[in-house]
Amino acid sequence: MRQLRTLKMSNLCGSRSFRADSVNEIQVKLFRELLANSCTVSPRGLPTQELMFVGIELTNPRRRMTTLSARRWSPKLAIGELCWNLRGERSVDQLAFYAPRWLEFADSDRVIRGSCYGNKIFKRKNGNPSQWDNISDILRSDPDSRRAVLSFHGDDFSSRAIHSGDVACITSMQFFIRNGRLDAIVSMRSNDVYWGLPYDIFIMTSLQEMMAETLEIELGSYFHQCGSLHFYSDKREKISRILREPWGPSPEMKPMQGLKGRERLIACEKNFRRGSKLIEQIPSSDFWSECCNALFEHQAHVIKNGAE
Repeated sequence: MRQLRTLKMSNLCGSRSFRADSVNEIQVKLFRELLANSCTVSPRGLPTQELMFVGIELTNPRRRMTTLSARRWSPKLAIGELCWNLRGERSVDQLAFYAPRWLEFADSDRVIRGSCYGNKIFKRKNGNPSQWDNISDILRSDPDSRRAVLSFHGDDFSSRAIHSGDVACITSMQFFIRNGRLDAIVSMRSNDVYWGLPYDIFIMTSLQEMMAETLEIELGSYFHQCGSLHFYSDKREKISRILREPWGPSPEMKPMQGLKGRERLIACEKNFRRGSKLIEQIPSSDFWSECCNALFEHQAHVIKNGAE
């Protein structure tokens, strides 16, 4: 009987799936479910509202920009984090420009060793091809492969889980070519729906589209699965406020149209962060120029109003 009661309580907090066309709709559905049916747990002594094993399908990964009015999502942070990953960085200083909170997760030498996803997949180690290159080669040679997995946890995971402030929340990203389209499945050990999820989805869907461009195939669905989906209990009122505001679907970003714009975006973000040169606005013809223009608009707003 005791075991049955435990299982019944566990089922109240676990195994749910959600499907939507945009990240705005995904968040609204998750907020509602967490407020109505989550369980209270306290990892590291922090009261948390949690759902276990949550699956999400975003049917249009280009609708990755959060525009919920009360959410105060930061495009500059999302683009800054994306560029940090595209460069394969580990230094916390470039992230802290956008979000000083990142300093809390760096090791004593100001290095991010857990959540440096780009460093783990784009950097070559000991002269060997990068994970990214290996996976793209696998999919070219065997389009039906089930082995196209990017791994974000190394052999030191269990040690870092005990001793480090930064343990990668994303464990893996798997690609499938099915029906002529590239689907992606991102697995997360833990995902904070308030702080992390909208930024994680922005970055991971961008990587998915980059792989589709690399392979020259159509973009498919984005799947996002979480061992623990949660928010810290002190964010309950902020989440309730978001749900009280009217909302609509996220706008659809322009297709990448190749990868040549990647270096242009990286240079644009560098100028924005250093404040050394006014970013020039250009026609938003693709994803890369759209991101550059988002930084331009923020920079112009700051210059006009004299504050962030």
